[in-house]
Amino acid sequence: MFTIQGEGVRSFLFSQFPQLAHAVSSRGALKNRRIFRAADEDGAIESANFLGQKRVIKKTWGFAQGRKTYHYSEQEEHKLKPHELRGLAKHTCILVHAERGFRKTLIRPIEPDGTVCEWF
Repeated sequence: MFTIQGEGVRSFLFSQFPQLAHAVSSRGALKNRRIFRAADEDGAIESANFLGQKRVIKKTWGFAQGRKTYHYSEQEEHKLKPHELRGLAKHTCILVHAERGFRKTLIRPIEPDGTVCEWF
């Protein structure tokens, strides 16, 4: 019997059981999460990265030789931008479901007896 301490534990286990490394890395994608207003830009960027990105086609135009020209470029942007996550209203959160995506939701404060607070 032997014990492994510190960083050696993960590297030892992952080298002996490669399927365990895959299970640990894919576990992060299967999380349900509630995202509230971000306190700083770093937290907002982390939450925006968790929500993912989408492809957007940007259209630019200009004039060349007296004619109007168009240029289309494909870019990836956050589904919800970090500045939107920093500006969430009170009692509002983004609910992230592992299979069904995300949506913005209003969370009502509840009294101990289960009713919605009168002040809300």
